[in-house]
Amino acid sequence: LPRHTGTEYPKLLPDTKLSFLQDIVDAGTSCAEHNDEDFYLMLTNADICLTSNFYTELSHDFARRKRKALSINRKVLSKSNLDDMSSSLNDGQSTPHSAAMEIWQQAHVLIDEDKYSSHPGYDCFIMHASVVRSLNFGK
Repeated sequence: LPRHTGTEYPKLLPDTKLSFLQDIVDAGTSCAEHNDEDFYLMLTNADICLTSNFYTELSHDFARRKRKALSINRKVLSKSNLDDMSSSLNDGQSTPHSAAMEIWQQAHVLIDEDKYSSHPGYDCFIMHASVVRSLNFGK
């Protein structure tokens, strides 16, 4: 992205390089508009663990309920359950990919067994193009 807090506010935040939300939205919109005028933009954290059918369910939900925007809260696994899963990373035999896939599968078993808590914040937003085009966070 062309700018961040460090370039715009060098005296106030010299070592901080946080992107501006409008620039992120504009970048996503420009990518989507190359392919389709009727798109959805999703803003989320990089550390979410999606289910294998997340996008399919999301598409059906938007179509069925005629939604234009949605926020989804993530599920949090307890540290004790995560400690049990970390042994997959340390067995010395797994490739990083296979270890990650094993942990992903174990995490989804815990979710299916309702062994999670709801995250208190909001970190996954999905908006239809008509909503995205109405946003203006300033330049």
